Amino acid sequence: MWCPRAALPRERAEGACGSLAACVVEGRRVGGRFHRPPSNVVVRKALRAFRDDERASALSNHGEAATQRLALSVRQDSVGSPAETDRLAGAYLNTAAEGGESVYSGADVGTGVTVGYLFDLDETLVVYDPERAGIFRDACRRAGVEPTDDAAEALGPGYVETFAAFEESPYVGAARAAREAGLEIDPERFAETYVEAELAATHAPEGLGELLASLERVGVVTNGYGPVQRRKLAVTGLADHVDAVVCADDVEAFKPADAPFDAVTDAVPADDYVVVGDNVDYDVRPASDRGYRTVFVGDGDGGPADHSVPEPAAIPTAPPFRQDD
Repeated sequence: MWCPRAALPRERAEGACGSLAACVVEGRRVGGRFHRPPSNVVVRKALRAFRDDERASALSNHGEAATQRLALSVRQDSVGSPAETDRLAGAYLNTAAEGGESVYSGADVGTGVTVGYLFDLDETLVVYDPERAGIFRDACRRAGVEPTDDAAEALGPGYVETFAAFEESPYVGAARAAREAGLEIDPERFAETYVEAELAATHAPEGLGELLASLERVGVVTNGYGPVQRRKLAVTGLADHVDAVVCADDVEAFKPADAPFDAVTDAVPADDYVVVGDNVDYDVRPASDRGYRTVFVGDGDGGPADHSVPEPAAIPTAPPFRQDD
């Protein structure tokens, strides 16, 4: 429905180390959730901390198979003197960025690197026909009331204000605001009616179900209301292909805060992640700051996204999903 803007500030990864190589190795501690550090995630995070976005993006221009070939696992007991650290990190970075084989015999080629795919939901995995205004009109028709512009304008603020408190369904808050704007309804009954109208308008673009079915380790992380978001996945047939769903009310926090991303990566553990979403501030930038590969969905500016596609139906064509990469 509507996504409130999170108030929590983002923390950008900063390089606290004296050299890029040291930051890569230190990233093992900072990114402690990864089992075989430094992973591609850690290296990209180190590169971006040093504002080397070009080389960070070079690590993202590969599909899963290429990522498995490129990701080297530098074992903790291999790190010795600063010179040795530089040589290890340099070999890792050069191999990953250039797409070649390992140039350091002491590092293992990570043939078993796992990748988790994390998707936003609204306007990413699902789209709406009709869109919001049409959904409201359909809900009013189902409820037997005449829609008004004042009530339509009140829905969004009512939803956001209620959801931010995490005390009741934001759909009830939206309906209550519409009643205060003159719509003659019972808020709880109208909220149920609105949800039914929204579900009826919810569709998954062709090809996305097949894409999710072809992937392992799939998560959905959304700023929407959990009970309704999960029903959207069910009615579109996508739920069977998703391993974990994290909604704002599950963690009482909205993207771009850390809590939703922490929860979904805990539920979908992997060595590397690809995040797909339609909002730069909520999806792309926080994921990029965490060192994840990113795909922006939309025809606008994708910000720091590694890849962009113009619409949800085009997600399967993004480089991380193409079979020939």
